[in-house]
Amino acid sequence: MRQHVLVAYDIADDKRLRRVMRTCLDYGDRVQFSVYAVQVSDKDLAILKERLHRQIAPTQDRVMFVRLGPVAQEGEPPHRIDTIGLPIELTDRKRLLF
Repeated sequence: MRQHVLVAYDIADDKRLRRVMRTCLDYGDRVQFSVYAVQVSDKDLAILKERLHRQIAPTQDRVMFVRLGPVAQEGEPPHRIDTIGLPIELTDRKRLLF
């Protein structure tokens, strides 16, 4: 089952920051400067965490994962993310091929 996850990071080095940013973009949409909304399976989340773990300096950087719940199945009401100000346009990741 796919789930909505927010990925947020604080990276101390610009080179590592760019690598982490590109990796997060492989999995989801940027919703703030260092915050991404991703839709992943448990397996994909584990792979994402491993990729990011190899890219950061654990004594200087932080990556946080916030699980928001399952992605809506066909016929279910969509998961809502409320915003104030500009709306968030999320990509339908189940239609993308990697």
